[in-house]
Amino acid sequence: MKHLFENWRNYLNEDFALEEGKAEDIIKKYPELQAAFDLGVKKPQYLGWLGKRMGDVPVADAVKAVQAFDQAKALLKTKKKNTDIYAYKSIQDLEDVLAAVGPSRGEKEREAEGEAIHLGQFGDWKVEVPLTMKAACQLGKGTDWCIARTKAANLFMRYVEQPNMVLIILTRKGVDSKEDPTAKLNVGFKESSPVFERVPGILGGVTVDAANEGLTEERLKEILGQQYQPIMRAMQAQVDKMGGVHPARAEFEKRRAEEDRLRAIKQAKFEKRKAEVEALALDGAKNMDLHQEYTANFRGTHKWFEIYTKKVVQSDPIPEVVDSILEDWRALPATVVFALAENPRTDPEILDRLFEKTQGPGGSALAVSIASNPNASPEVLTLLSTVGDSLTRSKVAKHKSTPLEVLVALIDDISWHVVERLAQRGDLPKSIAMRLADHESAMVRRWLAWGTRRHTPEVLIKLASDEDERVRREVAQHLNAPLEALKILVKDPEPRVRALAGEHHNWTMLGRAQLGASDLYKRIFKEELEAALREKKRRNL
Repeated sequence: MKHLFENWRNYLNEDFALEEGKAEDIIKKYPELQAAFDLGVKKPQYLGWLGKRMGDVPVADAVKAVQAFDQAKALLKTKKKNTDIYAYKSIQDLEDVLAAVGPSRGEKEREAEGEAIHLGQFGDWKVEVPLTMKAACQLGKGTDWCIARTKAANLFMRYVEQPNMVLIILTRKGVDSKEDPTAKLNVGFKESSPVFERVPGILGGVTVDAANEGLTEERLKEILGQQYQPIMRAMQAQVDKMGGVHPARAEFEKRRAEEDRLRAIKQAKFEKRKAEVEALALDGAKNMDLHQEYTANFRGTHKWFEIYTKKVVQSDPIPEVVDSILEDWRALPATVVFALAENPRTDPEILDRLFEKTQGPGGSALAVSIASNPNASPEVLTLLSTVGDSLTRSKVAKHKSTPLEVLVALIDDISWHVVERLAQRGDLPKSIAMRLADHESAMVRRWLAWGTRRHTPEVLIKLASDEDERVRREVAQHLNAPLEALKILVKDPEPRVRALAGEHHNWTMLGRAQLGASDLYKRIFKEELEAALREKKRRNL
């Protein structure tokens, strides 16, 4: 265990500046970089930087940024920008500096053309299918399209990831789309057919002009004029050739698979480290010296300190360790506080101290946890009975340690849900049970009939005459329904209640006789009883 802790401490104190070494050594430390290596990042310096700075950025995007940085070093130098990759803290920093010294407009256009399918020139109209978000942004420049945004959420991938969706951009030569919105159009195809969904007064859709105004087929014909048929044939042919599926969808699926793989690697690393921390917590819970050593090392890392402390309080810690944790209990993470509140071995005094935290944000959930703890003291239950949350008060109503005066007060609670939980108790004093038998809620009276204990038959007798058929039915099914109650129920106006009462094991021959049987029935009963007594006397001789 000591060796395990030393390894963990080395991990926490690891210097962020990774020494340059062989690529295979770096990949061994960061297995997720194997994909970056396969995509062409071979320099240990770059791999080491990616290991620390890549974060949740997809590998393909990170590799692209690093390779672009490497190729732009000369340009960066002329622009007096730092050429040491370790001077940049994230992929976004790399992309920002590259954008600041980026390619010219002509280079951008040529790059975009390489990421788009050119369907042809039709008069003044140029027709293209963007294959990437970058191409969509370049070709859609000067429009209000969500697929062309550069400073807000771009939805290009959201569209092309949909099954059977293809977007095609039409640009009129020599006309500014900011002045004439019809100079740039986006036509969407879904399931191999053009989509026209214009809703008057509402912007948006997949077939729109530069101002994001939806287009009908008639409006598109009007804008394209004689070029409408040739352009539509070319677009339809391309969509059919693609099988109605945008090529970027395959790239999207590949990227998503890569992100899932990296997420799984990251989660596996986290679970491994979490298991190591929890293993230390098991020892720390029983040994004060170890606990002090571990907390000193974990305190600087909030996540691991929280995981460690939560596991300690769940592991039946010794009193000294508990006192140490509670020294600064107001600063404890919420998960640790809840672990204390939910642990059935937590000392009642600690639960009393935790009550103060129920007054802050998230206090209602904590109050429920304290009220549900079997170790909650009568004092804290009394305080919890006055909180505004009815779920907490319902837990108080059921708790075995709730004082009698609190139970009495809960009879008149504004929430019937609370009173129902009170009525379910099998240990209610007779005085409280009789008051509940007059409660205006039939559901309360029904739960009372269900929960009434054996030595309060008066409650069941009273409920046998209840106005609600469901309450009387509950009495008829009660295991300890007294004979007096059954006498009432066998004459109930509801057939189902009468049947249940008549089949009850307490409804004996004596009960039927007392109800008023015929003289013949009484004589038979008397003869059978006398015969039974004679037989008993004979056996005793």
